[in-house]
Amino acid sequence: MDQKRLLELLNQYLQEDPYHSFHVGKDESGGDILILEDLKVPEESIAVPLQEALNQYEESGGDIDRTVDWISRSIESGRAMMEMLEGDPRETGNIVLRLHDIGILRENKGVPHVDYLDMTMLFYRIAGDGDHYISKVIDSTEFAQIGLRKMELFAIAKDNTMELFPFFMRTLNIPHHFEITNTIRTDGAISMLYDNGLRLLADQYETDVIIYPVSEDYIIAVPYLEEGDDYRSTIREKYQKEFRELRQAAIEEGEIPLSDKVHIYGRETGGIAVVEF
Repeated sequence: MDQKRLLELLNQYLQEDPYHSFHVGKDESGGDILILEDLKVPEESIAVPLQEALNQYEESGGDIDRTVDWISRSIESGRAMMEMLEGDPRETGNIVLRLHDIGILRENKGVPHVDYLDMTMLFYRIAGDGDHYISKVIDSTEFAQIGLRKMELFAIAKDNTMELFPFFMRTLNIPHHFEITNTIRTDGAISMLYDNGLRLLADQYETDVIIYPVSEDYIIAVPYLEEGDDYRSTIREKYQKEFRELRQAAIEEGEIPLSDKVHIYGRETGGIAVVEF
């Protein structure tokens, strides 16, 4: 069963439905999404990842009725989440942070942000049902409605982010390489700012930690195990080449890169710095 066949079945199922239609579009990363439109309320459409719909069809044993029912429930859930996003603008319990390449500010001029090293953080209001989340960036109008100073909102958003999207680390198939992200592995690069994240790795190896900011969804962390104190020379000769290779591989997998520079976490200082040559 492929996506094309699923679309054919959906078309047959919905062709006599006077209230709904659908088409296929692309999300921000280029993935296929199934967009179901409510013909009674045209502005109320919702997108479902096409692969998820296909997975549901296969898990149901090829039952198109159950698949459409799942899509319908996804629509209702999405609408409920949209209503949550449009709630009281002064509510701050669902505001989180995401880490981006600094270039995102060209597309979001005037949006409140907090610059961090050679990257930047934007504020987002999120809503979710436990399995899926939707979000919208907080613009200058909503920021003014919230009525807090930027760094006051930053402190709240950081706490929310750590609570809603806990730290997660896993080993990679390269010795002493770790992926650091959150438990849903989405927008997880912000976890490099979590208070307990990189410190755990630094204390485990009793050394500083090299950071490859390859993606908005995760970073790759490598304990610095080289001899000698000339870490800049070593990073330039060894780690920078590896970083470029891993970064390019991530881009080819559809990841959005954060930076083109190696970073380092200092075990003694507890801070992160860009490695300048």
